[in-house]
Amino acid sequence: MESLTLSAIILFLMYTQVHGRMETVHCKISHYTCEVRIVEVDEPITAIIFDETPNTSVRELRITGRFESMPDLSDATTKFVNFKRLIIEEVGLKIVKRDRLAVFGKISEFELDLNKNEIAELDADIFKDLPNLKDILIRNDIQEMLPVNVFRNNKKLDFIMLSNNKLTEIHSDTFKELGNVYGLSMDYNQLDVLPANIFRDNKKLHNLNLSNNKLKEIDVDTFKELSDLTNIFLDSNQIEVLPNGLFDDNPKLKFITLSRNKLTEINVDTFKELPVLYNLDLSHNQIEVLPATIFRRNHNLNTIHFNDNKLRVIESDTFKGLNDLKFLELNDNQIEVLRKGLFDDNMEMKVVQLRDNKLMKIETELHKLKKLIYLHLAGNVCIDQSCAFPDCNSSSLLELIENVQQKCSNSNF
Repeated sequence: MESLTLSAIILFLMYTQVHGRMETVHCKISHYTCEVRIVEVDEPITAIIFDETPNTSVRELRITGRFESMPDLSDATTKFVNFKRLIIEEVGLKIVKRDRLAVFGKISEFELDLNKNEIAELDADIFKDLPNLKDILIRNDIQEMLPVNVFRNNKKLDFIMLSNNKLTEIHSDTFKELGNVYGLSMDYNQLDVLPANIFRDNKKLHNLNLSNNKLKEIDVDTFKELSDLTNIFLDSNQIEVLPNGLFDDNPKLKFITLSRNKLTEINVDTFKELPVLYNLDLSHNQIEVLPATIFRRNHNLNTIHFNDNKLRVIESDTFKGLNDLKFLELNDNQIEVLRKGLFDDNMEMKVVQLRDNKLMKIETELHKLKKLIYLHLAGNVCIDQSCAFPDCNSSSLLELIENVQQKCSNSNF
């Protein structure tokens, strides 16, 4: 009898700390997810016990409610034998200790989601006992800088999200030896510089999001050897110049977003090594000139966003060879003439937006664009017209152009 009493006391002490309590919970199970709600009232909850019998269907544990410190969740690893993903999102979590995560160390392809909490700092060893960690999502209030070796034991990492933090600096060794990383997001931080060799070991990187930071320049070697890079987001920074050769090692790039920066010019060779480039966004910059042959090797371009720049002239050969171009956005520039032959190679074109320019003359034969469904010309010097599906056809386009020519020839502008 005494031994049973002693065992009960030891068990209680395993799950209870001073000024804390053990909480027994019941799962709300839906679509392979066990959802439980935990709310701390008077004292911290130090351990969670599930009243479930062992369950093979649960893959994901989602904890909602309100609490500051991550409780002991080791019971989940015994009750849910196929458990893979832990989500503790938007609960006001401030403290995560290494031992609380260590209990998940043997789970293969483990995913950890700690988004939208109040974690201000991470210990250097916090993920040390998670060698099988696959995905990590931390959109919180992490201050200034991550510990340099925070991911040193997480060689199987596939996806890292560090968005919406307050990082001002990132060390060149932060992602060292993470050869399996496929996606990396550091958007909505305060980074003003990137070490040139920061991605040197991330050869499998496909998706990189650096938008909404304070980057002023990008070293020419930053994306070197990232031969699998497919999507890159650099929008909403303060980049003034793209160095020549920046994307020369990224032949698989399909999506490039550079909108809302401070670019004043684009070199003619910037995109020359990108044969599969599909979508390019250079909107909301201060670019005055598009070199006539800038897209000469980008035959797969489908969409170009170039609104809100200072473009005055588009050379007739600018879109030459872009046989798959379908969407072109040139709103809010200072374009005066659509030159003859401008769209001769763009027979797949569906949408052309030229709102709020200074158009006075249309020389190109828009009526030959048989698939055009939307042409926006409103807000120009003497034009306030659009052509939209289903009325946008060859005859209506010819009529529109004639009206433009007549109105503009009679204009005093």
